[in-house]
Amino acid sequence: MHLKTFQALNKKLHTAAKDAVNRNLQEVRVKVKDLYDSETFMQDTANDDAKNQNKFKTPLKPGDIGVMYDGTWQKRGKGLSHNGICNTMEVNTGYLLDYEVLSNFCQGCLQAPDEDSPSFEAWVEAHAPKCQKNTDSSAHNMETVGAEAIWGRSEQHDVPLRYRSFLSDGDSAAFLTVSKMKPYGEDDIIKEDCANHVAKRLGTALRKVKGLPRGHSLKEHTIKKLTLYYRIAVSKNKGDVKKMHQAIWASYLHSASTDEAHNHKLCPPGEDSWCQFNQAIAKDEEPPPHKPRLSKPQAEAITDIYKRLSEQSLLSRCRQGKTQNPCESLNGRIWLLCPKTRYASLRSVQTAAAIAILWYNKGYTGFSDVLNELKIDIPKSLKKETVRADTKRIEAMQKKGTGEQRYKRDKRALTLALETDKRKKREGITYHSGGLDLGMFDHVCDSDSAQDE
Repeated sequence: MHLKTFQALNKKLHTAAKDAVNRNLQEVRVKVKDLYDSETFMQDTANDDAKNQNKFKTPLKPGDIGVMYDGTWQKRGKGLSHNGICNTMEVNTGYLLDYEVLSNFCQGCLQAPDEDSPSFEAWVEAHAPKCQKNTDSSAHNMETVGAEAIWGRSEQHDVPLRYRSFLSDGDSAAFLTVSKMKPYGEDDIIKEDCANHVAKRLGTALRKVKGLPRGHSLKEHTIKKLTLYYRIAVSKNKGDVKKMHQAIWASYLHSASTDEAHNHKLCPPGEDSWCQFNQAIAKDEEPPPHKPRLSKPQAEAITDIYKRLSEQSLLSRCRQGKTQNPCESLNGRIWLLCPKTRYASLRSVQTAAAIAILWYNKGYTGFSDVLNELKIDIPKSLKKETVRADTKRIEAMQKKGTGEQRYKRDKRALTLALETDKRKKREGITYHSGGLDLGMFDHVCDSDSAQDE
């Protein structure tokens, strides 16, 4: 196929995908607005407002909704990427409502004549309609620029919505920028945090703990366990900040308890408690011996970390227990269609994003919308296959969403981590970045063995 023929087809696909996704986003906005206008949802919102004090300064109005916001980059290591995608999803349904594709690079611009050249203005006029660069911001700032664009036009759609609740991972200045914009006048926007990312902060902080005595360094499997406990404490007690706080400190005190000094007052009582000590007390049995995950020096060293990550101001932003998993799911679909291993132009990324959004919002039947825009007749066999694939996918996800399946996945991941640690101890040091030259091997072995003493 000739290059120009390929480019012409690529433009047709790009136009068809954008038209199809714009129509789908309009339908989704109608569904979301109808949901928020329903009496059942309004009653649930009123009950939630009564339970939580950290809410809006100004009352909600028709069309005010909560969204999650995230950015993704084409190249691994977002500081080096030329292309970025920002997306906004409704927090309850997971529907994608709006997106922005940004690129700070255009191959054609590299062939531009000098600005002092007489032909420069003519070249600019001819190149501008097809330029693949739509922002001059760095990759790190794309998430902020995307938020400005999305919030700035949220009331200009056929179905105007106002994104009053902003759930994000806190990795960028997007929320601060949107707050300063005041897109809705004096009506404020509140910040909410992703429960998974807050739990990751605990793991990051624990890995940075320094100054522990020899033999008391925090092992990776211990850090993963404590992070899991923290995440469960937040997700299991969503809507109640006090219970979140209690559950977090219960996990800390339980992990640090020994036979000589134990504290299980915050652990749930009763025979069904996850705490074996309280479980035995409820059954009038002798409590089993303690197996502390934290030694006394370790517990003392991480107390301040738990204090910081259990502050009411932080937990109140996690009260819904929501995560950015839907955003990550969409990101995976986008880069499946447009791989990160090779550079792509703005048009190619926009096409991949549009098709991935249809795939995400409608399932496999979303591909048919693009074919309809291209005036391609869809065989009945293809229609049946897309419906069958969607049905199979929904059944599989419903099974994965059960508590039993989540427990099995977490247990499997933890077992794998423990097996990896055992292998490393059994095999000794076989890899050390820049440290296994003949002159360095003894030094590395001595330093690592001293930490384990």
